[in-house]
Amino acid sequence: MEQRDFAQVETNIILNLLLIQLQVFSTVKGCNLLGKLYVNTNTEENEKLKFEEVSFSKNLVINIQTRAFTQLSYYQKKQAQELIKNIKSWGRSPRYEINLQESTIKQMANCYHDGEENDWYLMHPTHKNLKPDQTPFFYLNGKVGQARTSFLTSKSGIMYYLIDQLNKHYSQYFDKLKFREIQTESYDQGVNQKKRGEKLLEKIKSFWSDKEITLIDRTQENLSAVKTISDFFSQNLSIKIKPSQTSSHYNLALIHNLGYYSKKDNQDKEDTYYVNQAKIIQNITIEGVLHKSGTVIDSALINAVKELTVKAILEMQDFSPLNTGLDLDSLAFYKYYPKSNQTLEFTSHETNFQIKVITSNFKDPFFLNDLFIERNDQLTTAYDYIILDKQNENYYAVSKTSLKTIPSPSLYEAANNQKGTLAYRNKEARNKYLAGLINLNYFYAQNQLYYNVGVIGNGMQSKESVASVVRKIECLNDNNKSQLLDMQQLLQSMDVVWVKFKNLTVLPFPIKLMNEYIRKDKNNNEER
Repeated sequence: MEQRDFAQVETNIILNLLLIQLQVFSTVKGCNLLGKLYVNTNTEENEKLKFEEVSFSKNLVINIQTRAFTQLSYYQKKQAQELIKNIKSWGRSPRYEINLQESTIKQMANCYHDGEENDWYLMHPTHKNLKPDQTPFFYLNGKVGQARTSFLTSKSGIMYYLIDQLNKHYSQYFDKLKFREIQTESYDQGVNQKKRGEKLLEKIKSFWSDKEITLIDRTQENLSAVKTISDFFSQNLSIKIKPSQTSSHYNLALIHNLGYYSKKDNQDKEDTYYVNQAKIIQNITIEGVLHKSGTVIDSALINAVKELTVKAILEMQDFSPLNTGLDLDSLAFYKYYPKSNQTLEFTSHETNFQIKVITSNFKDPFFLNDLFIERNDQLTTAYDYIILDKQNENYYAVSKTSLKTIPSPSLYEAANNQKGTLAYRNKEARNKYLAGLINLNYFYAQNQLYYNVGVIGNGMQSKESVASVVRKIECLNDNNKSQLLDMQQLLQSMDVVWVKFKNLTVLPFPIKLMNEYIRKDKNNNEER
């Protein structure tokens, strides 16, 4: 290729090509031939494999996604032949041959055909609608000798390693690659997870002190589980639980998860997911709230009754039980729900609030600046939600960016240097290594406000399943683009223990209430 032609190739395409070529130097256990690098995290060939798919986006964000590959022979043994043949399902999925020793993935066919090899793979998990077991975005095992390895095999560690290898082998062709560092302001509520959990429990006890919850066994086969769950609530939360097959106003419904119905012996059984417009119901799965030994999973049951409480607060139209101490009178929140083609508005006065549908018309003036876009054959908006500041009459749109926060380079340097010291147990290490993954952080750039939401606590974080996404807040008023939203109220509205059990939420609590409203308002006869 001539030099002038090469210069016209987009940078991310060049970087993706170089990623794949890293295998030449035996620096990664990868599989290619699909146009992307697949980092191998498997120790041996198996019917079920997992790879980390790595690629650069156009704006040079490095993305890692866990991909599950399952051998056709597995589906055949599990009575899923029709699924892999069905042209409307996995029948149209490509078939792959995988060789871990040679580090190759080859596409052998683009869909099902008679006589296909049993040892070919589909890029699908073992069950339909089941997500693959995700590699943690961040992991730092505190056991002796495992901290370094655990971080370097997490997604963020893999990112650093690949950038390091690209610089090592190709730095003569481009400037040294590095992750962008941004100085931010941070909002730290100063409460660790233990204190936060205790605070939530006290509020739950207070709310239910004069109320009763009915526990319905929808499976009709788990009397011992009902007693175990009832005893837990009575002994630990002082919540009155009434086991019954007849619902009351407040209900916890014990059901099975979807995996239960995918098993051969249960495929003819009816899903007992419970909905009722007139009742307040929180479904809980027996597989999700009980260990195999029959003991309760404390956090799952606490989270279930917390969600039931949020639904009760929605009915009351009074968020005083949330005890936020916030005055949101000057703000209104809007969110569009494409499936029902409805925009909801949240307004409040002191602790009383109102949620109402304000439009089902695409031409409504609320939708400023042509907010509608088409995605998956459905009209939606490019924004998570919109805020109206009543005082200055400005609309602010909040949207996800493709940016994510990662641990500090100093963590990779410490983990990659076998002779260096890697601290992983104190607050100093937390602030040094994980500044972008903890607390609420925000910064300003080009008349726009950006923020990300991290995890709470004081000590070193050991594991985070997913990355913290950076969101953008922009003013939609053409005549006042430079006037920024006051962040303090917004940040505090995310710091509400009811919204998320362990970590801070990425959305203000009014959005949580609006999401619950739309779930209750939609057709309750839909399948879960």
